[in-house]
Amino acid sequence: MVHAPDTRILLANAEVVRVTNLGPDQLVGQLVTDVVWPFVRLDGTPLPADDHPVSCVLATRAAVREVTLGVPRVAPDDRIWVLVSAFPELDEQQSLTQIVVTFLDITERKRAELALAAHADMLSRTNAELTRALRLKDEFLAMMSHELRTPLNAVLGVAEALDEGLYGPVVDRQRQACDRIIRSGHHLLAILSDILDLVHLEAGKAPLEVRAVDVDSLCRAALQFVQAAAQAKRIQVLRTVEMGVEGLRADERRLTQILTNLLDNAVKFTPAGGRMGLEVTCDATQERITLTVWDTGIGIAPEDIGRLFQPFTQVDGRLSRAYEGIGLGLTLVRRLVDLHGGSISLESTPGQGSRFTVSLPWSPEENVAPPTPHGPASPPIIWAHPSRLVIADDHELTLQFYADLLREQGCQVALARTGAEAVAQVRAIRPEVAILDIQMPELDGLSAIGQIRADPEVGATPIIALTALAMPGDRERCLAAGANAYLAKPVSLRMLLATIATLLPAVAGGEAPSED
Repeated sequence: MVHAPDTRILLANAEVVRVTNLGPDQLVGQLVTDVVWPFVRLDGTPLPADDHPVSCVLATRAAVREVTLGVPRVAPDDRIWVLVSAFPELDEQQSLTQIVVTFLDITERKRAELALAAHADMLSRTNAELTRALRLKDEFLAMMSHELRTPLNAVLGVAEALDEGLYGPVVDRQRQACDRIIRSGHHLLAILSDILDLVHLEAGKAPLEVRAVDVDSLCRAALQFVQAAAQAKRIQVLRTVEMGVEGLRADERRLTQILTNLLDNAVKFTPAGGRMGLEVTCDATQERITLTVWDTGIGIAPEDIGRLFQPFTQVDGRLSRAYEGIGLGLTLVRRLVDLHGGSISLESTPGQGSRFTVSLPWSPEENVAPPTPHGPASPPIIWAHPSRLVIADDHELTLQFYADLLREQGCQVALARTGAEAVAQVRAIRPEVAILDIQMPELDGLSAIGQIRADPEVGATPIIALTALAMPGDRERCLAAGANAYLAKPVSLRMLLATIATLLPAVAGGEAPSED
C-alpha cells in the first residue's frame, strides 16, 4: 500500500484487501485514516492517530519497522494481528513523495503467543493455589499433631505415674485399669503417627537414613513390639533367619516400622492359639534379601488382594467391627518398601493364612552387621541433689502433671505458661535444666531458647525442647536453635527423667531412669 504525502492511498495489493476486508475501490483514493482505522495495541487499546506508523513517518521522515498492531474485523475476537512497517520515499530534494506501508500477517503466531501466555498465567495461578494448599495442609497437620499429642501426653503421663505408684499404692485392679489406659493411648498415638507418616511419604518429605543394620537385632526388635499382644492370644511366634545372613543397608527405623506393621496385622487377624512367624532369607545371585511375615489367620480372598494396599481400606468392611485399625498400615508398608527400592508380594488362602514377603536390594558386601560398641560401661548415675527446674507449657494439665512428677523426684520446680515467662523464670532462679514447650503464646519456645542463649548470665543453661508437633525437621530446628535435647510428646516418665539425668551432674552409686 503506497501513500502520497497527504496519506491518500495510491495502491493496495490483494493481501491488503484481505487484511482490511475492504475491496480495492474502497481503498484506492481514500485517506488511510478513513479505511484502516482504528488499529489497536497488544492490550486492545486504540492506537492514537499520532502513533500511527504513517503519522510517525510524516513527522520524522524516518522509517518505522515492524510495529505489532491489531486490525479489528467484525468482532474483537476476529481481530487480525499484523507487523506494520512504513518506509518514506524521498526525491532529490529530500522531500517526501510517498510512503510504502507493509503488512505481515502474524495472526496465528500472535494467537498462539496469547494462548501460551494465558496458559502460563493459569499455571502460575494454579501453582500458587497448590502452594497455598500445601502450606495450609502442613499447618493443619502440625495443628492436628499438637492438639492430639498434647492431651494424649497428659493422659499417658498420669496413667504411667499412677501405674508407677507416684500418687500412692496401687492395687492390682487399679494397675490393670492403668494398663488399659496406657495401651489405648499408645494405640491412638500409633494411628496418628501412621497418618502423619503417610502424608509425609506422599509429599516426599520422608528421606531415608541408610546405614548398616544388624538383621538379628532388627527381627528381635520388631517381634518385641507385638510380643505382649501375641501372648495375650496364645499365638506361637517363630523367628527364622537363614544361616549366614547378618546385615544389610537400610533405614533401620523405617524397616522396623515395615515389619512391625506386618507383624501387628498377623497378630490381629490370627485366631487365639494360632501361629505366626518372621523369616529372613537372601539370594546372592539375585542380590535380594527377603523378609517374610506369615500367619495362620483368616486369610484374604484373591479378589480382595488388589484393594489391600489402598489407604483407609480393609479387605472386608465388616472386619472394621471385629478388628481395630483404620486401614493405613499396609499402605504405609507399601510406601516405605517402595522408598527402599524394594517390592512386596502376598500369598494368601482364606481360612488358612497369609504370607507377606518384602524383597529389598542386598549384596554380599552388605552382609556385615554393624559392630557392637565395646569399652568400659559408664558408671550408673543418680541426681546429685534436688535440682532447680523450669518447666514451660501452655497446656495446664501437662504443666501440672510435669510439676507433680518432678516434685515427687525431689526437684524444685518453677512454672511458666508462655515463652516470655520461661525466659524470666530462667533468669530469676538459674535452673539446672529448663524444659520448654515449643508452641507457646506471646513468645514461642524457639525464640525463648534464643533469648536464653543470648543472655551471658544464663546462656549455658541445659534446655530440653518438648513439642507436640513432631513434624519433619522439628528436631533439627530445635537443636539448631540451641536446645540440648529434643523430645516429642507424648513423653514417658522414664524417658523424661532419663533425659534430665543426662544433663545433670552425675555421681556413682545409683541408677539413671531408663526407657523400658
